[in-house]
Amino acid sequence: MKRLKYIPLALLLAILLLPSGTVTVYAQAAITLDPESGVGAIIIQESGFMPDSPVDISWDGAPVPTVPSPIVTGPFESALEGTFVAVITVPTNAVPGSYEITVSGTAPTEEPVSETVIFTLLSIEDSAGAAGAAGPRGVKGDPGEEGSPGPAGAQGPAGPQGPAGPEGPEGPPGATGEVTVMFMSGIVLGLIAILLGLFNLVRRL
Repeated sequence: MKRLKYIPLALLLAILLLPSGTVTVYAQAAITLDPESGVGAIIIQESGFMPDSPVDISWDGAPVPTVPSPIVTGPFESALEGTFVAVITVPTNAVPGSYEITVSGTAPTEEPVSETVIFTLLSIEDSAGAAGAAGPRGVKGDPGEEGSPGPAGAQGPAGPQGPAGPEGPEGPPGATGEVTVMFMSGIVLGLIAILLGLFNLVRRL
């Protein structure tokens, strides 16, 4: 019976002598796509990685360019610890359909980890939304440079005759023409002929 008295005490000592410590629980990696379907750029956000560690992203198993590049998760004891945000674009040769986007990195337990999500690539016709309202009119720009003259146009029809203008002033007298000189010469010759005729008549008398 005396031995039974010491059993609770022994159990209490055993509990006190057990090693103590803090158990750390890590969040599971989770990928967020924005948007989950579309035709252009994709924003990828993920948490649950080893802080300050590199991350790779692939499109259907093939590496794709990212912004930023390289991708490194947030450092220890920061608001972004173990998280990252990156942007990728849809490969130019991709056709509409479903594609796997895989994020690979290191877990907080220092083990490799990969997470895959599905992105749906739409066609341009499917993704086009309704036309938005017209925006406000912009300010008037500066006038452009004067262009070169264009080719001459076809001649138009003749217009109606205008009214007669006012009578102009009398001009200066013109020079004497050859007709006047010849007329005067004829008169002189006629007078000479008359005189000669009278002279002959007087001689006969």
